[in-house]
Amino acid sequence: METKSAPNNEQEIMADVFKHLPPDALEVDLKYAFFTTFRVWITVVIAYYVLYNSPWYLLPLAWIFAGTAATGLFVVGHDCAHQSFSKSTVLNEIVGTICMMPLVFPYNAWDLTHSYHHTHANNLDKDHLWRPFTKEQVSKMSELMKFVNYYMYGPLFFESSIFHHAYQFFFPFTSKKKKKKLLLREVSFLL
Repeated sequence: METKSAPNNEQEIMADVFKHLPPDALEVDLKYAFFTTFRVWITVVIAYYVLYNSPWYLLPLAWIFAGTAATGLFVVGHDCAHQSFSKSTVLNEIVGTICMMPLVFPYNAWDLTHSYHHTHANNLDKDHLWRPFTKEQVSKMSELMKFVNYYMYGPLFFESSIFHHAYQFFFPFTSKKKKKKLLLREVSFLL
């Protein structure tokens, strides 16, 4: 019986994964993308209707439904940022911006920080999104900082994510030229 040796690096592993995908797995299907976007928007509208008309005792279920529907908008925007919604960069930007607007999430700024994150994924020195605390760091934190970090990485993750992307956009690695370009894009979609 022949035994296969395990792939020894990331490229070999990815090549093995892609070899097993069906041929149409990586094709961009614009009709299906728009159909999915339409379904997501219909679900969001229904969710807001349910939220508005629910009696108080059904609100927790309505919140879960609305939150799940809104997550669909983020997923479509995420696909646009990865250029997997369509082959057109402009169309991806337009759809991504429209889908992120109700979430109060600045699409272009998020796209910039998200691309930076993917460029430096798993690099604990450069990746600004995935920096788990070490035991030593946690042991040096005051009780207040432990409390703040628990909520910022837990129950208030969405809110802290907005602040995080705003911070990353306005301060560390975004050049003035990119900031000006992105601000013009964000403002032009609002007009």
